[in-house]
Amino acid sequence: MAQKATFSVVFYPQKEGGYTVICPELPACVSEGDTYEQALANIKDLIKDLLSQRDDQAEFIEALATTGKIFTEVEITV
Repeated sequence: MAQKATFSVVFYPQKEGGYTVICPELPACVSEGDTYEQALANIKDLIKDLLSQRDDQAEFIEALATTGKIFTEVEITV
């Protein structure tokens, strides 16, 4: 049975155009696209591919893909 899950993704616009996009819940889950829509489709495909490789997919999704996340940006001086 197919399981639905919600993951976070963060888009980083690139100076030369396009986007780099990451999924913080999945280490090393980084993709890109020339447009927002393409980057979104690419990261969704990558998330599905990474999840399909796990033997504990259902438990993993339940543990990480939670709702009610809180997001904020922080500014630091270095």
